[in-house]
Amino acid sequence: MGDQTVRAPTGVEIHPAQEQHLPTLLQLWASAAPVASPTDDLAALTQALHHPEAGLLVAEVDGEIVGSVMACWDGWRGHLYRLVVAPGFRRRGIPTALVRRGEALLEELGARRVSVLVLAEGSGAAPFWERCGYVRDPHVERSVKMLRGVGLGL
Repeated sequence: MGDQTVRAPTGVEIHPAQEQHLPTLLQLWASAAPVASPTDDLAALTQALHHPEAGLLVAEVDGEIVGSVMACWDGWRGHLYRLVVAPGFRRRGIPTALVRRGEALLEELGARRVSVLVLAEGSGAAPFWERCGYVRDPHVERSVKMLRGVGLGL
């Protein structure tokens, strides 16, 4: 899954996540997000892992999961979510490699356009996404409704 010609930095392996990675991913996400998402639980992540139009990719260094990105195709456009890299592994090309691998996967699925969700305040992520070629869409604002009585979050 995902174009293997997209190169990762030396010593970094990017590959699809497996069930045993999910608890580690939840911990990684919790350490990186200022606000927990109500969908950050093992059941939801397991469902995403097995969805045929989604790719949950991880970056691994010496057997340790140090990053992730989720690439999802809805039949209309691609979406990238949960780009997270552990603090000690940032600025080594890992985030860019995860994005490029996610984009390659989405292109394989048929996507011609990709949207990303970026925290509005405090993350400092906007310049990174701009360097990856993404521009903020001034015409779209995100609105969210949580189903099944789950509280609003990321």
